[in-house]
Amino acid sequence: MLNPNYYTSHLLEVSRIFCEDETWSIVTEYIDDERLEDYIADRGILSEDKAVEIIQKIGYALSYEKLERSLNRDIKPSNIIISSWREEPTLIDIGLSELIVSISKNMKSESPFYLATAKAEHGSDSQYIYALAATLYTCVTGDIPPSPEMRMVQDNLLPPQQLNPQISDRLNRLILTGMNLNPKDRSSSLDKWLSSIPLLRISENKFLCNFTCGQRTFTKLDMSDLQLSNNWLSRLKFSDINFTGTNFTETRLHNGKFERVDFSNAILKDASLYQSLFCRTNFQNADLRGADLCGTEFDNTNLKGANLCGANLKGAKISQQELKQSKTNFLTIFPNGKRGGWW
Repeated sequence: MLNPNYYTSHLLEVSRIFCEDETWSIVTEYIDDERLEDYIADRGILSEDKAVEIIQKIGYALSYEKLERSLNRDIKPSNIIISSWREEPTLIDIGLSELIVSISKNMKSESPFYLATAKAEHGSDSQYIYALAATLYTCVTGDIPPSPEMRMVQDNLLPPQQLNPQISDRLNRLILTGMNLNPKDRSSSLDKWLSSIPLLRISENKFLCNFTCGQRTFTKLDMSDLQLSNNWLSRLKFSDINFTGTNFTETRLHNGKFERVDFSNAILKDASLYQSLFCRTNFQNADLRGADLCGTEFDNTNLKGANLCGANLKGAKISQQELKQSKTNFLTIFPNGKRGGWW
């Protein structure tokens, strides 16, 4: 489930819409930072990780918004603001051009370079996919892509990897797929296209900084082989995270929610994981010796080869089939509260 507070923080907040003297006005939050197009012009092309981070955050914000309401937002580098202190992206186009005609006449027109051709696409997943892919193209190449109209006459779109050999083959394919002139050949949905974006690599310092600044939901991240032992990280939500080989020794992760998380070969020795939910989570060969798993719920979890010697599973919701995949010993406390025996 998408967290509304986290995702909508990347969309400009509208606090008030009113009409005075037959003129419509919109009051929004104040943002005085740098537009993405200027950010690129000043600093040069973005790294693959930075570009992907921006597009992911804007994309998932749009995906969440579409569950609540349907707006036609104009996505392009000039409509994305990068905050100076945290370098977080915000889409500043508020998508009201179709609702308030008098305001739309004064707003920036949609850019043909980032806009799909068919009007029927406007505000649709295919339109958003094209605009996000085209914006990503600019982020990693520094170039404005030719408009779809120009490409329909002569498709002279250069593959982004030809302009920037440093980007991965996967990202190159992702951009070209998203910018396909035929909407049916892009992706069946915005979520599906976003899910094909390579996981964003994040460091210990960046993760802990985001946590300290109040972020409580983390998604689509490569956090493998990090050193996160002896931290207090309770009540967090993780989805689509790679924690392979990460060290969580004696870390407090209790009351957390973990969906599609890979803990294979991770070190969770003496970690606090009680009252957490693990859904479609992989613990293969993970070290969970002495871990507190009281009241934890396991749903479709892989525990093959996981070391649960000395772990406390009292009250845990786990099937015998799941538990039989793991290693236990006479110190392991089973869901029935007894040591060394099944239930």
